[in-house]
Amino acid sequence: MGPSTSKDKGSEQHEKEYGLFSLHTESSHKPDIDVPPHCIDIVAIHGITGDAHETWTHANGKLWLRDFVPQNLPGARVFTFGYPGDVFRSLNSFDNWARQLLKDLTNVRTGKEKGRPLIFVCHSMGGIVLKKALTTARLGNYDDISSAVEGIMFFATPHRGSDSASLSVLLKTIGELATTLSKRGGTFRGDLFQDMEKDAKVLAQISKDFRNQLKGIKIATFYEQRAIEIVPFSTPTLIVDEESAVMSVAGERLIPMAGCDHMSICRFSRENGNSYALVWGVLQECAEDARNSHVMVSDDDAT
Repeated sequence: MGPSTSKDKGSEQHEKEYGLFSLHTESSHKPDIDVPPHCIDIVAIHGITGDAHETWTHANGKLWLRDFVPQNLPGARVFTFGYPGDVFRSLNSFDNWARQLLKDLTNVRTGKEKGRPLIFVCHSMGGIVLKKALTTARLGNYDDISSAVEGIMFFATPHRGSDSASLSVLLKTIGELATTLSKRGGTFRGDLFQDMEKDAKVLAQISKDFRNQLKGIKIATFYEQRAIEIVPFSTPTLIVDEESAVMSVAGERLIPMAGCDHMSICRFSRENGNSYALVWGVLQECAEDARNSHVMVSDDDAT
């Protein structure tokens, strides 16, 4: 076998980092017969320069969506979605990955599995990817996905700015912070956001369209409480403050995450920690509501 070409390596990287990845095990997905199953699908979506796995992983190696959730929600399937961190350079690329999320979900939700309630977990700009995906789902051939959404948990997602210019500054700040803290290193690529003020208007429209389809969907907003340096030795600041993080929609649950900054807000070291307890409480409640309000389908019946 000859050496891999750059095209081959690019394809391998794509398969390794991008798309939908399963975090549950077969044993957690198929619980004991005496345990009432939670036949739900949980899908996590990272933000700018994030990663399908690293975004949700604490420094101690614990990935809570894999290490904490499945065993406590027997029958649940847990997925994480990865996409290129520079997706916001082009709104066309952004649209493509929103559609890719829908396609990937369709591929893993076949037959009776289409009826499994969906709970989305989004960090930062991952919430915008989801908004675009669900807005597209309502307009396309993805009714089974849009109708299955039980709840959405937003972690430091920039839902709004005072105007498109301020929103563009906010988005640029998020990108700069994420790049600074990324293990991949390098400097902030300002070119990725050169048209952000113009694009912010489009992103604002996405949020507006999304607000019109929230009936029956539980929304939980987790917002950061600890300031962080955007670049070393700079003045610490809240990246997405409460005003920017809150959607202000009926029934929205607002949860301040004491001691958490923009990056640590979705990383938890242990199950019995105070921060994770807040997240788990919402997720568990959403899962129980889904089990009570939907016709649950066993895995045996779904195959």
